[in-house]
Amino acid sequence: MKFRLVLLPFVLGIAFLSTVWALLADTPETAVTPILPGSSLYKQIGGYANAIAQQGDYVYLGIGSRLDVYDVQDVANPVLVAQTGMLTYPIRSLDMLGNYAVASSLYGLYIFDLNDPLLPQLVTEYPLPSRIVTDVEISGTLAFVGENRWLSPGGGGLRILDLADPLNPIQLGLYSEGNTIEDFSLYGQYAYVSSCIYSDDSSCSQFFAVVDVSNPMAPIEISNVSDVEGTSSAIYSHYLYRKVSGFTVGIYDLADPSAPSLLSLSSFIPQFLSKIQIVGDKLYAFDSRVLLVYDLNTPTDPPPYGVYDPGVPAGPQSVAVAGDTAFIAYQVGGLRIIDISQDTLPQVGMYSPFGAPIAAINVEDYVYVLDENRSLYVIDATTPENPIERARYQHVARDEMQLVGSDLFLRGWLGLEVVDVTEPLTPTRRSNYMIPNSGAMQVEGDYLFLLDSRFQTDSLKIVDVTDRDQPVLAASIGTHNYFGAGLQVVGDYAYLGEVYCCSSSSQLTILDVSNPVQPQVVASQPVSYEVGSLVYLNGYVYTGGGGVQIIDVTNPLLPMYAGRYTITNALEYEYEVTAVDGYLYVAAHTDRSQAVNVILDVSNPTAPVEVGRYLHNNGLPLPVGDDVYTYVPAYQDGLLIYLDSNTPPQVNAGANVTAVEGSEITFSGMMMGPGLLSSGIQWDFGDGETAVATLNPTHAYGDNGTFTVTLTVTNILGLSDSDTLLVTVENQVPVVAAGADVLQTINTPIAFSGVFTDTGYLDTHTITWNFGDGTTVTGTLTPTHVYPAPGEYTVSLTIVDDDGGAGSDTLQATIQEGAIMVYLPVIVRTP
Repeated sequence: MKFRLVLLPFVLGIAFLSTVWALLADTPETAVTPILPGSSLYKQIGGYANAIAQQGDYVYLGIGSRLDVYDVQDVANPVLVAQTGMLTYPIRSLDMLGNYAVASSLYGLYIFDLNDPLLPQLVTEYPLPSRIVTDVEISGTLAFVGENRWLSPGGGGLRILDLADPLNPIQLGLYSEGNTIEDFSLYGQYAYVSSCIYSDDSSCSQFFAVVDVSNPMAPIEISNVSDVEGTSSAIYSHYLYRKVSGFTVGIYDLADPSAPSLLSLSSFIPQFLSKIQIVGDKLYAFDSRVLLVYDLNTPTDPPPYGVYDPGVPAGPQSVAVAGDTAFIAYQVGGLRIIDISQDTLPQVGMYSPFGAPIAAINVEDYVYVLDENRSLYVIDATTPENPIERARYQHVARDEMQLVGSDLFLRGWLGLEVVDVTEPLTPTRRSNYMIPNSGAMQVEGDYLFLLDSRFQTDSLKIVDVTDRDQPVLAASIGTHNYFGAGLQVVGDYAYLGEVYCCSSSSQLTILDVSNPVQPQVVASQPVSYEVGSLVYLNGYVYTGGGGVQIIDVTNPLLPMYAGRYTITNALEYEYEVTAVDGYLYVAAHTDRSQAVNVILDVSNPTAPVEVGRYLHNNGLPLPVGDDVYTYVPAYQDGLLIYLDSNTPPQVNAGANVTAVEGSEITFSGMMMGPGLLSSGIQWDFGDGETAVATLNPTHAYGDNGTFTVTLTVTNILGLSDSDTLLVTVENQVPVVAAGADVLQTINTPIAFSGVFTDTGYLDTHTITWNFGDGTTVTGTLTPTHVYPAPGEYTVSLTIVDDDGGAGSDTLQATIQEGAIMVYLPVIVRTP
C-alpha cells in the first residue's frame, strides 16, 4: 500500500518554550491548507474537542477545525452521522440559535445552518478585528462577543451583533473598545464583565463592571470596581458565580441586578479551576483533567455532587445537558456522555477518536500515530481512505518517533522508550532510558544521539543501543553552561545547536562522531540569536532563530557564517526549519501570531529563494515517500490525510443490459483509484434522468429504445473518468380489461368501463371499442351504447401503443326484448 507520512517535529529551545508557556492559553492557531502543492485534504480524524451543543436527537461537537454531528438517540452508542469540511481555524465555543449554530474561533465567528442535521452547512464566516475571541453568549437574536486586545492597540471590547438574519450579521454596539474582555455573563438587561483596562500600550489593570445592554447599540457602564482577575462566570437564579483565581469562586447576589453584592469568596472547589459552566441546577467546574459537579440547590454554599474522571490528560472544555444526560467535550477524549441523575456520574457512552496526534510513522501496512493522550494508535492503512484503528499502545508522554528495523524509538521529555514492533498489532516495550527534558534524537547504527535540554549538563548524550533491552550511556559531551537545541548527524559528524544559559547567545558545535564512544569537538561557530531546530542540506547548516541562520560546513573543520534569511513581519525568535525533498521548509509567526510558512529553494545556499507557501496549525511537515497518500499528525486538528496523486480514477459502468420498458434495472458500477468519495459518483441514464452518490442505482425506462448510460466518477482533486454501457429497452404491449359481461334489454343505454395498464409509461395510446353490431367508438374507455335488436354480441376493447403494440379484451353483451324478469325466492314462515 502506497502512502506518505508527515512527521511534525517539536524541537524547541528552552527560552522559546518559556515564551510559549507564558502565552499557552492563547496559542496561535493558523489556517489549514494543503501541505504539498497539488495535494488536497481527503479525510480528517480526531483533534481537540473544545465545544459542544445539543438539540433534539443530535449533539454538535467542535473538534479541531470542523463541526461533527452525532446521533445520540442511543446514548450508549453515539453515531457520527455528518461533519463539515475543514474550517479556516479551530472551533473554540458553540451556541445554538434556533436551527443555527454559532461557533467562535480565535479570529471570528462561524455560523452553521443545521436545519438538516445530516447536512450541516457553513453559511457565514464573520471575521473580527481582535486577535482572540474570549467568550460568546447568545441572547435572543443577539450575539455578545468578548474580545482580547492582544499585543497592540485596537480591537478588544464587548461586541454586540444582530443575528436575526444569520447570513448577514450586523454590528450594533461595542463596549470598552481597546481593552481585553476576559469574561462576561448576561442577566436580564445587564452584562457582568471582567476586563483588563489598558493604561498604556503594555500594561492593564483588572476591573469588574456592570454594563446596561438594554440598548445594544449604546451599552452603558453602570459601575466598575478594581478587582482580582475574573476569567470565567455563570449565573443561577439571581446569583453570579465568578472564577477569580485558580481555586476561588466569588458568589454575588443579583437581587439588585445593577449593583451585585459579593456574598463570599469561596474555595469550595479543591482543584485548580479553568472554567465554570451552569446548566440547570448544577455547576460544572472544569480543571485540567476532571469534571467536578456541584449542587446549586444551596446556591450560597454549593455542596459537591460528583466527580467524573475518564483518565485522560487534557480535560473537559464544555458541557451540554438533556434531561439526566450530560454531553461533554473532552479535549483529547472526544465526546463523553454521563448520567447526572446519579452522584457517581457513571459514563454511559463515548465517541473517542484520536485526540492530538503529534507524530506518525509507517510500520508495514500500518500507520503508527503518536498521540498526546499517551496512546500509540495502530492504524490499518491498507485502505487509506478508510483508516481503521486496530490496536492501541499506552506510553509515557512522547514527542518523536524513529523506526529502526523492527524497533520503534519513542522520545519525550522524560527520555527514551524502545518498543518492539515485529508484530505491528502487538507492540511490546523493550526498555526505557530516562533523561529528563530530552530534546531531538537520531539513531545511527547502534547509537542513539539524544539532546539534553537541561542547564549545566552536557548537551548531547550518545547512548549505545546495540542491546535494545539495555541501552547504555556511551558518551556525554557539550559546552559548559550550554543546552542542546538542535541536532543532525551526517556521516562522521554531528551538528549540534547549543544555547548559552540565560541569554540568547548560541553556537553551532561540530563533533567528530566517527567513534561514538569518544566524540570530539572539532569546531564551533557563534550565532547571534538563540538557535532552535537545525537541518543539514548539501554542505550547509540552516538553523531557526533570528530568522534562518546559514552556516557553511562544506569543510566541517572550518565552519563559516554565510548569512541570514528572514520573512517580512515575522517574529525573530519564532522560526523552525526542516528539509523536504531538498527544499527548506521554514515556519514562523508574525507579530499578530499568525502563521507565515515558506518553502525555499536553496540550490544557491546563501541566497534562498521562496518558491511556495503553506499554512498549517502545528510544526513543520517532513514527508516520507512520494506516493499517493500523506498522513499528517496535526495535533489539535487530528490526523489529516492528504491525497497527492495525479492518477485519475478507473471506472467500469458494467455490462450491457436488455430489459422491457417500465421494468426496474439495477446497475452495478465499479471504481478504483485514490481520493474517491461517494459524492463524486454520477450516473446519466440517457433519458434525461440521473443518479448520484451510489454505484448501484436502480432506474426504469418509460419507453422502448436504445439508451447510452454513462457513469462518471470524480475524485477530490477534480480528476475524473467515465464509462458507458448500452441499455436496450423492448416494447411491452398494453394489458387490457374490457369489463364484465352485460345483460340488458333493447334500446336501453349500456355504460361500458374498460381499463388498461402499460409499463411503457411514456407511451401514447389509441383506444377502440367494437360493439359487435357493426358500430365502433374511439378515444374513450367509458363509452355508452344502445342495442336496437336482441341477440348475443361480442364486444371488444383494443389498445394500441405508439409503437404498434396492441392488447385487447372482450366481453359478452346479451340483449333481450321487453322487460327482464327477475325471480326472487319467497320465504314463508310456518308456526
